[in-house]
Amino acid sequence: MNTKQHWETVYENKTPDQVSWTQEKPEISLKLILETGVSKSAQIIDVGGGDSKLVDYLLEEGFKNVSVLDISEKALEKAKKRLGDQAAHVTWIVNDITAFKPQKTYDVWHDRATFHFLTTDAEIKYYKKITSAFVKDHLIIGTFSKDGPTKCSGLPIAQYDDKTLLKVFAKHFEKVICLRAEHITPFETIQNFQFCRFKKILQCELIASISQQKMEINVSIKLKQESQRFTQLLFNALFDIETDAESTLIELEQLFLTIRDIACPEIKGEPCKTWDDFKLFIPDLFFKLKKDALAIFNNDPAAKSIEEVYLAYPGFFAIAIYRMAREFFKLGLPLIPRLMTEYAHQLTGIDIHPGADIGESFFIDHGTGVVIGETAEIHNNVKIYQGVTLGALTVKKKLKNKKRHPTIQNNVIIYANATILGGKTIIGKDSVIGGNTWITSSLALNSTVLHTPKVEIIAKQKKENE
Repeated sequence: MNTKQHWETVYENKTPDQVSWTQEKPEISLKLILETGVSKSAQIIDVGGGDSKLVDYLLEEGFKNVSVLDISEKALEKAKKRLGDQAAHVTWIVNDITAFKPQKTYDVWHDRATFHFLTTDAEIKYYKKITSAFVKDHLIIGTFSKDGPTKCSGLPIAQYDDKTLLKVFAKHFEKVICLRAEHITPFETIQNFQFCRFKKILQCELIASISQQKMEINVSIKLKQESQRFTQLLFNALFDIETDAESTLIELEQLFLTIRDIACPEIKGEPCKTWDDFKLFIPDLFFKLKKDALAIFNNDPAAKSIEEVYLAYPGFFAIAIYRMAREFFKLGLPLIPRLMTEYAHQLTGIDIHPGADIGESFFIDHGTGVVIGETAEIHNNVKIYQGVTLGALTVKKKLKNKKRHPTIQNNVIIYANATILGGKTIIGKDSVIGGNTWITSSLALNSTVLHTPKVEIIAKQKKENE
């Protein structure tokens, strides 16, 4: 039974007088909130509020922006039923505090119920992260004291005193007041609690604002950097004679796990996609890249050797990285394939989306400015030159699952700066597309398209006295 199931079961099967945490009036919590002096329009959240009556008394005091968070939907339903029409004035949030991503900041954050259930470093670190980012002013924490219970509702808890609580939050909050309190349960037993009210350190406001922004966009630069390192190392493993394949594959597997777990945090430690899934494709990948290299060597008179193609041709590098990224794209890994092809884009100026479907013996010459969109289809033995765009005719978000980019059939040559647009556009096989052309409709096989601008040469006439 997971944590959510545990609490849903508790609130479904037990009445308030059958659980130890019930308070007829949460006097200490209410007192600490009122002592903050916040206005009646302040944003207040009761974390782990369940069916606590704190929300009742906050509404009675005239507070207008009260939120209650709890992992148990049944607990919140009980509170709503008790409040009746007043429940409409409260924001109810069903969430696990270890996964909660606040949508706004709070003037007062009150928690008498959840913090002591966080018993791992990762859980506490996340709690500190969200409170530092989303608590604007006051943090009120109530936990079991060092003299309190060691379990609650059959679950292990962490005990605190004022010093250990302060140590947890000292980076962003300063202590205002701490006090110990005895809670008499419905069973007439005594539980000892430690309460502390903290205030946000003013110099941390900028840090909190930055932290909040980071949580909202959730960007990991490490993922980008490690994906780039992975990409270059994989290229070296396949082609560099001085790179030991055996040891490099071991290093690549570790790098893969690192970037996979960053890109897929919700499945960290579980079988998202494994390195073995990718390794299955390496022989076929290597075979395709050899064909690409030969296509470049056999079609470009400037290529003096196949080694020159591998080392000096940006088109081959971009194609190689695309084909690697394409395998990850087909495995369904988020973000990593784009980071791989963007690495090649940065180095070569060639932008190939990993979603594009490209056949064998593909040749990009020179390459700067080439753009190949996500749903483009390129068949075998296609040659393209610098500045070519295979793009969408219109750009609308609602078309994200539609074919938006053209299909290029076998043996087509597309010369510099040609633009071909549209998901319904098909360039028939053996066609030649001249430079600087603009195409938005399909062409039959063996077509030749030329752009013939008018070019005027005007010679200056010399004056008689010159």
